[in-house]
Amino acid sequence: MMAAFRHTPLTFVRMFCLTLVVTMTMAQKSRDVDTLINTCIDSKHHKSAPGPEGSLFTTCHQWKNRSCCTENTTRLIHESSPYNFNYDHCSRVESMSSECKRHFMLDHCFYECSPNVGPWVVSENRSWRRERYWGVPLCAIDCELWFTACANDVTCTDNWTNNFRWLNMTGDCPTKGSCLTNYCPVNSTCQTFKEIYRTARNFCEKVWDNAWKYAEPTTPCMHLQFNQSAINPNDAVALHYAQIIAGSQMHSCNLMWFSIQLAVWAFINRILTVAS
Repeated sequence: MMAAFRHTPLTFVRMFCLTLVVTMTMAQKSRDVDTLINTCIDSKHHKSAPGPEGSLFTTCHQWKNRSCCTENTTRLIHESSPYNFNYDHCSRVESMSSECKRHFMLDHCFYECSPNVGPWVVSENRSWRRERYWGVPLCAIDCELWFTACANDVTCTDNWTNNFRWLNMTGDCPTKGSCLTNYCPVNSTCQTFKEIYRTARNFCEKVWDNAWKYAEPTTPCMHLQFNQSAINPNDAVALHYAQIIAGSQMHSCNLMWFSIQLAVWAFINRILTVAS
């Protein structure tokens, strides 16, 4: 009788543990390496998965071999804006220079087209997107060139994601649907990028609400521009960070399973001691 009782809790606990582990595994979102390096964020203009495009417009052409954007999206980037975003929000003082705008277009092409952001994707609840990327390592040289190109241009706020007022635009609406566009915050002053941001690092990290993280030259990092005929250098960077994440997840999984085993065996021993 006692021998049968000894086996009952052991069988029950084993079944309970197995059910718990299976449930946790099913609930966990798959984030394996292949997923991480082939990801398009869930957003208004992004494709569901990266793939080749026949052509992409001007500045975005380097992404056409494997892209999360379509030609129509890249044409909007150059001719107006997919989101009616006004880069000339300080036009009463001065319009944005062509060189500064070119760097923002490179940045926008990366946002819409890059398939390399999987390791940094986070959830977000906005009308135009359910995901964004956060803290993508941007090569120092790219950030410095961008800031240098815009240093003497003017803006009225440091965080362009959160601080603008979005109001109905004047004139004709260039896109279908909403015709809201960005205006400077109330009582703000138009100043140079150099005055508002001070440093390239501060600019790159703040302008799009920490989408970028300034990466030192020794850190694997993303480029905004590369030779279309060559292999996309950002592929290797995404793979590097995806493998780190996969390795960390495996370590965490093993540690969790080990902890569960210890807890289960402690529980079993306690039951058996009481039963004796």
